[in-house]
Amino acid sequence: MNNRVLSKVDLTRVIKDAGFEDTFIETALDSKSEIATGDITFEALPCGIDIHYADVVENVNGRSTSEVDACISINVLLAGEVSFSLEDKYFHVKVVDEPIVFINVISDKQLFTRYFYKNRQVKKFNISVTRPWLMARCRSKNDEQVVHQLFNAQQAVYQGAGTDRLIALVTGMLEHNLSYDKSFTWQLEQQAFDVFSQAFEWLIDTHKQQCSLMEGEDKTTKVNANSYEKKIEKLLYESYSLEQIAKKLGSSISTLQRHFKIHHQLTLKEYIRNQKLEHARRSLIFDNKSVGEVAYHAGYNHVSNFTTAFKKYFATTPANTKSHYRPVKAVELSDELPSN
Repeated sequence: MNNRVLSKVDLTRVIKDAGFEDTFIETALDSKSEIATGDITFEALPCGIDIHYADVVENVNGRSTSEVDACISINVLLAGEVSFSLEDKYFHVKVVDEPIVFINVISDKQLFTRYFYKNRQVKKFNISVTRPWLMARCRSKNDEQVVHQLFNAQQAVYQGAGTDRLIALVTGMLEHNLSYDKSFTWQLEQQAFDVFSQAFEWLIDTHKQQCSLMEGEDKTTKVNANSYEKKIEKLLYESYSLEQIAKKLGSSISTLQRHFKIHHQLTLKEYIRNQKLEHARRSLIFDNKSVGEVAYHAGYNHVSNFTTAFKKYFATTPANTKSHYRPVKAVELSDELPSN
């Protein structure tokens, strides 16, 4: 291991260079303190695959929080242990006798929090691709259906021993190709594709074993499931009636209502309200906005009404959300970390 020392500033810069703009790191120490020692690499390959490698020893208790888009994140934990959460679901993975594969299938924008623990070793390789990247590489309706089934499944994290072939590919990639003295990236890209292909096959097999594949769904409807959502995202803060929204989307109110009832079990009005609450939550966490500011932006005239809606949707208050991710006293952070 190369003993590179990473401060809070260094690690924040590395993560943001990897494309995670909305990221902040909290520790009980100041920004110049050593968070970890070792190797850490993020690289976005021209082919659209992102790779990340870490072989570090964590020096403090803390956490980093980022907002991630819909993606498949393939992780091979070679040594040590790692703790993370997707929104409010906490996961802990530890190597005992052999490497462990765990794959996160993230269906939409979510908060991803990675926890640090003093003196913990982490040796991990990661490959991630976005949902649009996957869809662009589907050659048939059946391929598209497989991808939709993965992203629509209730399970978000798949964990197991992986395959000997997958572990061998990752080990070989780390030993020979994660270096910066090469003139071209195609060898690295080729191996990244090999790793992804093996991991994706393992994911499909594991998915089939853990839940029955969905049958009888309208494939055309599934392929177009996000078309209305993307358009409505641009209209969230406009003072439009449902009739005006339907006209903007080139549809009828009944068609929109049916779409959101099928895909979200919500009315159109409920979906819009929930999306505004999702944006409000992100503003509290990443932009450090006050509860009053986000309430006003979300269209609530009274903070109390906003708090009631927020608590009903997230099962916690805006103030508690803000204090959890933005604690006033950083020295108390170690007491807030999830226990292993």
